[in-house]
Amino acid sequence: MRRTLPTCLPALLALVLAACSGAEVLPDPGPPAATLDPRASMRVHFIDVGQGNATLFEFPCGAMLVDLGGEQNAAFDGVQALRSYLTAFFERRADLQRTLALVAVTHPLIDHVRGASFLLAIDSPFKIQNIITNGQESSSGAEELKRIHLWAAAEQIPLARIAKNDVLPMRGLSDAVVDPIQCPGFDPDIRVLYSGPELQPTDWERRDFENLNNRSMVLRVDFGETSVLLLSDLEKTGRSVLLSTMIGSRALDVDIVQAARHGGGTGPNREFMDEVTPEVAVISVGPSSRQAPGSAWELGYPNKVAVTRLVGAVRGNRERPLEAQVAVGPKRFEPLRIERAIYATGWDGTLVFEAGLKGSARRVAPDGAPGTPRGTVTSVGWSARAPRSPSTRSRPRS
Repeated sequence: MRRTLPTCLPALLALVLAACSGAEVLPDPGPPAATLDPRASMRVHFIDVGQGNATLFEFPCGAMLVDLGGEQNAAFDGVQALRSYLTAFFERRADLQRTLALVAVTHPLIDHVRGASFLLAIDSPFKIQNIITNGQESSSGAEELKRIHLWAAAEQIPLARIAKNDVLPMRGLSDAVVDPIQCPGFDPDIRVLYSGPELQPTDWERRDFENLNNRSMVLRVDFGETSVLLLSDLEKTGRSVLLSTMIGSRALDVDIVQAARHGGGTGPNREFMDEVTPEVAVISVGPSSRQAPGSAWELGYPNKVAVTRLVGAVRGNRERPLEAQVAVGPKRFEPLRIERAIYATGWDGTLVFEAGLKGSARRVAPDGAPGTPRGTVTSVGWSARAPRSPSTRSRPRS
């Protein structure tokens, strides 16, 4: 009589082999609740608005919003997702009285400015105290940005239209409009490191100047020992100018970088990333599973080449690896194992990082609103090197 193996043995053997290979990707319960007092810390909210960008900075005495984007199609409404998240945020931070001390629009592409419609509406519950833009009123989001400019003038809201010549080499631009948030004892540093030229530079190709991504506004925010760099949609020519004007100042040397162009194209080259040296990279992008017009799936974001370059540049590690879907072309994706501390709203949902005055930032759960985590990432943040000491911390020269 032939004997058969116990039915549990194959499953047990599979578990043993997976453990030995070290390649298993475990499910994750999601990030923990925040632990620091919001009156003495900073939180950065990379809001899941689908294929687009909206980044909320929360400080002890104020808040700022960078970009108002969001995917919009029959399958997903990124504008509603942004509205819901802001509503939940201000319910928790009632002391801020639904006020955004600063709204920054990096450039007039629709996936960065679509939310202007609700933010500036007559019945909007939100208040805005200062606005900065790159001043351009063209491309897919031109009407929205024109509306912002006209609204600011009508409401007498301080508005700065920032161009390349306004930004000082090695220092950037920081004034009362760019950095209106001054919390006693917890004063963040907010500055513009780059904004596009108004006229075509003689050493630029016409196609590079007409590509508005190269004229995106780039911001840096410092709080305590944590620094964040937002590259917007900046492409190769713009990054080259940014690098040449800031190299040697350590203005690009940060802890958290928001990847340019939603992880599209080929990504930043090694020379650029050698200046940035991030512990963490965040990609604001939609999920590849949503097959709809204007989605990450249709556009092919994030690109495998760009993500691979980030893998080679990011110094921190995810607590648990992730099998992420990355694009090899529009509507074409394949899995890529991610062990470095690279996060994406399309993989992970809304991402929130919390930082005190000392030590490294850590990932925490977002506010309870649409765009919550999909439960695929570390529950305790990332594994990083020791934080930079105050004497060597990344901060622009004053």
